[in-house]
Amino acid sequence: MFEALNSIVSSFTPGSAVVESGTRILVLHRPQKREMYNQEIKSSNEILAKTCLNDLKKQFDLPVFVGISRFIKDPLQMREGINQARRALELGRRSFRQKHVFHIDDLGVYRILATSDGGELGRFLKDILEPLLAYDRQNETNLIDTLEVILEYDLNLQRAAKEMFIHYNTLRYRFQRIQEIIDLDLRIPENRLSVQLAMKIFHMRDIGKQ
Repeated sequence: MFEALNSIVSSFTPGSAVVESGTRILVLHRPQKREMYNQEIKSSNEILAKTCLNDLKKQFDLPVFVGISRFIKDPLQMREGINQARRALELGRRSFRQKHVFHIDDLGVYRILATSDGGELGRFLKDILEPLLAYDRQNETNLIDTLEVILEYDLNLQRAAKEMFIHYNTLRYRFQRIQEIIDLDLRIPENRLSVQLAMKIFHMRDIGKQ
């Protein structure tokens, strides 16, 4: 895999380096031009990452994940770039189910949650979502996923029902039941924000256990 990755990176951007680091591989990506805006560098890094992922998947059929740092201009600050990339990888894998490439600047509120007190995050999660999680466990239901889809579609139940391939009235009943269980009216913006944050904490912890 190292040799394959080295070949891909060398052909994509000559002058870049590929280095083994334990069970991970570091790519020190050299910008293609001397003068590039940060957004151009970010885009170039993401294109390289996706190219590597596609090629490695074809050759090895193994799941590969990539963390990307901000552009580090000073070679003496390279350690900071490596730390950013590792943080992006670890936090991204814990927070996003479907993605494989994570740039440190695209992690949004997860960057804040990751630096917050773990105990307080756990208490917040328990206060907001534990009644619903307990209900799912006891009744072998999956209302937590229903809630996630409803939030994703900003409480638009018609669109959410279409996404879930269920009848609108069925989803409306589930939505009402979810609000009863957590004892929050999700049409109130402050309540909805609390539940959205609790869902993000839930995913960080849930995926982190895998």
